[in-house]
Amino acid sequence: MSDKTKKVIAALILPVTLFFFAILSASTPWIGWCPESNFTLSPDSKFPKWFSVPPGYDKKDLTVEIYYYSPLPPLSSNFKTILLGPPPEYKQLDKKIGIVQWHPATRSYNEYPSYHIVRVNDTVELIEHKQMEPVFYVSENAAMRQAITKP
Repeated sequence: MSDKTKKVIAALILPVTLFFFAILSASTPWIGWCPESNFTLSPDSKFPKWFSVPPGYDKKDLTVEIYYYSPLPPLSSNFKTILLGPPPEYKQLDKKIGIVQWHPATRSYNEYPSYHIVRVNDTVELIEHKQMEPVFYVSENAAMRQAITKP
C-alpha cells in the first residue's frame, strides 16, 4: 500500500467513525431523532402509572406520547415516553426512558390487537395497539396482564 493511500485511509477514519456514531446515537431514546414509531395515548385509555397528573392539570388536558426505538447493544433502553401539557403550547412536562419487549401472545407486527410490555424504572405497564393507527392504550386485559405479573 502506498503512502498516499495510507494517508487517505487515515484521514477518513475519524470522519467515517463520527458519522456512524452520530447515526447510531440518533436512533436511541436519549438523542431521539430517529424513532422506529410513535403513538399518542387514546383519550379512552387509563393513564400510565409511570406518570402522575401534575398539580393544576386534569388528565383530559394532557397528552402522552410513546416512542419505540431499535435496541442498540450494549444499550438496553429502547422506549421513550413524554408527558405534554395542553394545546396550543404542548409544553413538555415530563420524560421517561424505559425498555419495551413484545408480549408473548403477540406474534407479528401486522396482527392486532398487539401488546408490548414496557418497564419504566420499576413500573411495568401493558401497552395495547388495537389496530394500525397512531394511538395506544394502557391495557386492562386481565388475561394479557397475567403474563407480566408472573415472577
